[in-house]
Amino acid sequence: MDQMILKVSSSLYDSVVPRQPVPGSLLAAWLPSRAFHGVQPRPHSTVFPTLPFPGAPPGAAGLRAAAPRPPGGGARRRPCHRAGPGRGLPGCRRPGSRFPQRSRLPSPRSGMRSEAAPQPGGLERFASPGKGRGLRALRRYAVGELLFDCPAYTAVLAVGERGSHCDGCFARKEGLSKCGRCKQAFYCDVECQKEDWPMHKLECSAMCAFGQNWNPSETVRLTARILAKQKTHPEKTQSEELLAVKEFESHLDKLDNEKRELIQNDIAALHHFYSKHMEFPDNAALVVLFAQVNCNGFTIEDEELSHLGSAIFPDVALMNHSCCPNVIVTYKGTLAEVRAVREIEPGEEVFTSYIDLLYPTEDRNERLKDSYFFSCDCRECTTKEKDGEKLKIRKLNEPPSADAVRDMIRYARNVIEGFRRAKHYKSPSELLEICELSLDKMGAVFEDSNVYMLHMMYQAMGVCLYTQDWEGALRYGQKIIRPYSQHYPAYSLNVASMWLKLGRLHMALENRPAGVKALKREFWLSFDFSKIG
Repeated sequence: MDQMILKVSSSLYDSVVPRQPVPGSLLAAWLPSRAFHGVQPRPHSTVFPTLPFPGAPPGAAGLRAAAPRPPGGGARRRPCHRAGPGRGLPGCRRPGSRFPQRSRLPSPRSGMRSEAAPQPGGLERFASPGKGRGLRALRRYAVGELLFDCPAYTAVLAVGERGSHCDGCFARKEGLSKCGRCKQAFYCDVECQKEDWPMHKLECSAMCAFGQNWNPSETVRLTARILAKQKTHPEKTQSEELLAVKEFESHLDKLDNEKRELIQNDIAALHHFYSKHMEFPDNAALVVLFAQVNCNGFTIEDEELSHLGSAIFPDVALMNHSCCPNVIVTYKGTLAEVRAVREIEPGEEVFTSYIDLLYPTEDRNERLKDSYFFSCDCRECTTKEKDGEKLKIRKLNEPPSADAVRDMIRYARNVIEGFRRAKHYKSPSELLEICELSLDKMGAVFEDSNVYMLHMMYQAMGVCLYTQDWEGALRYGQKIIRPYSQHYPAYSLNVASMWLKLGRLHMALENRPAGVKALKREFWLSFDFSKIG
């Protein structure tokens, strides 16, 4: 068993060790933007084979020998907001949520279903009381069973992952070949490049023309691809068996002035970068489309929940939210898989989670209102039964007053938001100091298992990983893992991801027994679970 665990995890293990430091100005790209999403810099080599772009004249860009790449793939955490190129979607759905995540196994070709994969025949679209459209089971599903899979309608790889992941299928591998025209897109082989060319050609010429000034956000890139696909493939795709992209909810009437202004900025960027290569509908139609993408787009993440790119999965988007979900969504490349995490009976609605479930009820519903324009009325939100443990107060001879606790919660939220901004301009030592000072202050009132303490511990762990302080990262990770297991639902990918990090850290520190033990926990929580059914 130990050898099997090590073999399964060997390709994942290398990525815990950054091979070379990255300039401090790039630190924000490596560190997690919110709690519990791993980030380590992974260098890219500078010499790649070159593939001729489709339609190029013979000899335009032949294959040339590539220098060996450093070990370890590439997956940097991308904050889920719109500032700058390569950012995730603003409403990004989090792990174990409607924004599922990862590419643990070797990735299939983009958008290709397995022949044995179940179709949504045991499911039906229905009118969910108080929720609008929803997905309902027509038969019983056991824990771990695959309900259905859904190839991406369209997807874009994060700019920071180019060179380490295939732009077509999102596979992480060495020896990728780059587009012979723009030299900025990378593929497993000619087949992957040809499959992606109808979408990549929208960007290829513009990349050449704009050079270093090519920087549309992922939201803009994804929307451009949707427009192109709707024009070239107006018929329903295999990603839309239950819900069509044109049926997406936009919540246009609920957008405030700030959100509308952000959409207009995206529309301006779309025209700026793509106007020479495609035609657009009128401004009103673009506003609706961007609003639909913001509410229904997905972020794809790797096995450590680091951001890889953004995608549209129409059938997956049909599921409604619950903080007590009965399914999770995982990835194989650009193929989303929906699996049961508890038994689902015939007639029962299928629920996923759109957000990170670590946080208390008030925080979760603030996020849902801001991004998806509703409040959750699930059992956990109604009873708030986990909030006491998530906001646990330290036992003192003189317990803090209710006002003192409220003030500390307000401080914690402010420091979390301040740290998110500071990642873009402060040095690693300054960021670590912010973490340590805030932990000291909050620790006077909060237990270590309090979710606000855990949030800042995870940020500190990210800084330690960046600076290659493996011992420091391990110390923080060991404090995090037990509360994680208590606060998150069963089969949480966040918990599995943390066990994976701990296993890699133990291995990096040459503590093989502890590494194998941690990797076994991760293996049974996620890898083997994905094979059930």
